Amino acid sequence: MVARRKAIEHALVEKEWNYSDLARAIDVTPSTIQRIVTGERDPSLRLALAISKALSKTVNELFDDESPSE
Repeated sequence: MVARRKAIEHALVEKEWNYSDLARAIDVTPSTIQRIVTGERDPSLRLALAISKALSKTVNELFDDESPSE
């Protein structure tokens, strides 16, 4: 989950967004984003794709918890 958190937070910084900005872009609540980032909740495929598209990243870049941390 650490890799997921780092990947999403890095992508948010690149776009100069916070959880609320991302939530607004994909029509969910900021708490939903927070739970996904911290690993409390796994996103549905639809939600993972929406997050990835909004952040201009691939699903694997954001959600592949097996990838090495940078």
